[in-house]
Amino acid sequence: MTMIDFLLLTYLTIIVCGIYFGIGESRKVVVFNDFNDLGLTFLIPVSLFLLYMATALIDVSHVIWKIVSAVVVIVLSVKLAYNTYMHNNKNILKAIVAFLTKIPLAFVWIINVMTYVSPGGKTEIERANKRDSAGLVLLLLTPIVVLLVANKNGSLLNPVNWFEKK
Repeated sequence: MTMIDFLLLTYLTIIVCGIYFGIGESRKVVVFNDFNDLGLTFLIPVSLFLLYMATALIDVSHVIWKIVSAVVVIVLSVKLAYNTYMHNNKNILKAIVAFLTKIPLAFVWIINVMTYVSPGGKTEIERANKRDSAGLVLLLLTPIVVLLVANKNGSLLNPVNWFEKK
């Protein structure tokens, strides 16, 4: 086993522990405090995608895109890390587990939404297979993400608000 394999296995174990300890009424780790926290987490991968699209439209060099993206991701990550630390009662170990759980979940979820909406591939069969795979991941991952939300309130991504409005 190489060092990279060991680190990936360790990180995957942290994610599984974060999910395990973050679900249920007796949760020990607050992964997502509310739907606003979920929205802030999902804003990190979405902002990278939107910045990439915006810089492609106005023909900005990749160096500028990387600098702007790094600044945006760092600012959002610091805000998210602080919120996660506060939501976990200033317990650094719980905050680290929660933060290391929520970031990959957000990236995997957003990437699969983008793949589902616009699958790549040269043939119709390849696109259908990619869309099916992304749909399956979303079907399995979305309930887990919703279960990780501790307080089912917030105004940004609260599905209850979507259904109440006409």
